[in-house]
Amino acid sequence: MYLLIRVLEYHWRDRTDVYLGGNMFIYFDPNQQKNRNFRGPDFFVVKGVTDQRPRHSWVIWEEEYRTPEEEKFIEAIEAELFAESESAARRVAEQRAESERQRAEAEAEVARLMALLKGQSSHDSQVD
Repeated sequence: MYLLIRVLEYHWRDRTDVYLGGNMFIYFDPNQQKNRNFRGPDFFVVKGVTDQRPRHSWVIWEEEYRTPEEEKFIEAIEAELFAESESAARRVAEQRAESERQRAEAEAEVARLMALLKGQSSHDSQVD
């Protein structure tokens, strides 16, 4: 999660209204101790935040009732990461196929040269 947060901080480096949080609790209710109305996601994002101070938790009533957009954002990130990993997998498969093709060509060339050498060797022995 730390790496994901650092990457997204870089991605949004020009924006001052986005808060990225991770590995902290989000409190939705001042009485959370009684009703357990809190969550602890690995990662979340809140837009419209101008105060970029470090936080140990996201307490919505102290944050002008701004709530994380984690569900929408996580779906988008998962889709993008999946697309990237799918694209990377496709590139790896293409590279493997190309390597296999080059290896097969090299083996065929070695076999051809060996046959030539073998034929030349038997020809040389007949001439002697």
